[in-house]
Amino acid sequence: MSDLLILPVAQSLLTCLCEALPLEMAVDKVPDECCFRTGEIVSSDASAYEDLCCSGLAWVRPVTMFSASDDFPNPDTSSVVDACGPFAWA
Repeated sequence: MSDLLILPVAQSLLTCLCEALPLEMAVDKVPDECCFRTGEIVSSDASAYEDLCCSGLAWVRPVTMFSASDDFPNPDTSSVVDACGPFAWA
C-alpha cells in the first residue's frame, strides 16, 4: 500500500520550496540541490564527488503531521474525523 498522505504533502512542500527559491533569493545563484533529506542533521558534504556546501542545498524533511481543524497550525486537542477527514493538516 502506498502512502497517500505524508509523501504527497511533502512533495508539495518540496515543489513549493524549489519554485520559490529563485523568487526569494537575494543573490543571483540558487542552490543546485533541492531535494528530500532524512535525519535531524543534514550534512552538506554528503556527496563523494562534490561539496554541497559550495553548490548549495535546499531541503525538506517530513517530521510531524497532525490534524489542525480549529486552531491552525496548532494540533487539534479533540478532533472528530469524518469521511472527509480533518479540515487541515499541519
